[in-house]
Amino acid sequence: MTPTPSPTSTPSPTPSPTPTPSPSPSPTATPTPAPSPSPTPTPTPSPTPTPSPSPSPSPSPTPSPSPSPTPLTSVVISQVYGGGGNSGATFKNDFIELFNRGNAGVDLTGWSVQYASAGGTSWSATNLSGIIQPGKYYLVQEAAGTGGTASLPTPDATGNINMSATSGKVALVDTTAALTGGCPLGPTVIDFVGFGSGTNCSETAAAPAPSNTTAVLRAGDGCLNTGNNSTDFSTGAPNPRNAGSPAHICGGALSQTEAAYLQTETGVGSVQTEAGAGLFVSEWPLPFLFVSFSPEVFSAPRPQEDLRRWRRDVSASGPRGRRGGPPRPRGAWP
Repeated sequence: MTPTPSPTSTPSPTPSPTPTPSPSPSPTATPTPAPSPSPTPTPTPSPTPTPSPSPSPSPSPTPSPSPSPTPLTSVVISQVYGGGGNSGATFKNDFIELFNRGNAGVDLTGWSVQYASAGGTSWSATNLSGIIQPGKYYLVQEAAGTGGTASLPTPDATGNINMSATSGKVALVDTTAALTGGCPLGPTVIDFVGFGSGTNCSETAAAPAPSNTTAVLRAGDGCLNTGNNSTDFSTGAPNPRNAGSPAHICGGALSQTEAAYLQTETGVGSVQTEAGAGLFVSEWPLPFLFVSFSPEVFSAPRPQEDLRRWRRDVSASGPRGRRGGPPRPRGAWP
């Protein structure tokens, strides 16, 4: 037998090995860099402006008030006597007398009367108190001598000033502080009398010299006050009056001395007086022009130089265009 050949086996093709695909490399992801955070800038604080300090306003300095001038007063020195207790004297004591020539009471508390010798600069004071009524007197008793036979009426104030019988200076002052200097005519001096020869201070001119038996007395029982000691005062027998003495009211008919003074000072042509009605000053016969002054116009001492001056209670009337006298210089008195 022929042997049947064994079929040649068709070799199974060796399969091409499926290539193992190279894995596509996963790309390494580039890491997204974490953004560095922009640092939040620390805000530079806007500097709080230092407020310019509001300048404390310099306070407008309160101006020192100009001292008000001492109001003109109606109280005057009406009599001075320094011969008390001297040889031939009637009264045992020296004295100073005051008078209220106005129409209202004046409180003298805190005031004083003061004395210095004719040429002296040292002043002695006697303090006052109480009210001096209109038309009334106020008696200040001073030192006693070894002579004399009569006591003074009851004094309203008492001091121990030993005054000269013939010359000196007496001041009425609205304080109790002693004056200084030979002629201290300042705003605290309400009235002033220089008397006798050699006196270095007075109102205009000194009053005449008194003696052991005479005083210097203001005319009109104290009413006349023209600012001139030489004409306002005369010598006479001492006549001390106190608060209990009868009142003497000024303002009746004007004395011829006052009328002549006013005519000279104002420059008008005539002065007419009428009892109880003050006074009238006229350049022409009434009723063309008249100026009416209250008696209070004469209640104040003449102001000293460079003190303020003013008038009170003055009125005038007349036809249009009529003038009562020549113009007065600024600051003229009264």
